[in-house]
Amino acid sequence: MSILDDVAGIIADAAGDLVFKDATLTKTTTTPAANPWDPPTTSTTAYTCKALRDTFGATWLAGGLVDAEDVKVLILADTLSATPEAGDRITIGSDTWTIVPAGGGKAAVGVDAANACFECRARK
Repeated sequence: MSILDDVAGIIADAAGDLVFKDATLTKTTTTPAANPWDPPTTSTTAYTCKALRDTFGATWLAGGLVDAEDVKVLILADTLSATPEAGDRITIGSDTWTIVPAGGGKAAVGVDAANACFECRARK
């Protein structure tokens, strides 16, 4: 048992409705067909959550660690029943971003020490 175990829930309760907005994380999964000559099956699953869009600091941009069009999307982990990964799409309001693969020294998805918030590198 760690002191950080309850932090994720506390943050979600305190900031969930004040700072974070209703959002949807969309995952697309492709399953190969039983027969190689048949096309694969694609399914899409949407997960509701609370998220916000932020920007990367000048140091990240100047150092070439992220591209100029990349944005930081923060997702409250307690509000999401899946783990975000590269290729997933996140919609906040009418804006949709795709989580991009790791590159330039920045991971596609990171999580803080308390597992309270996912930090996603995304772009339109």
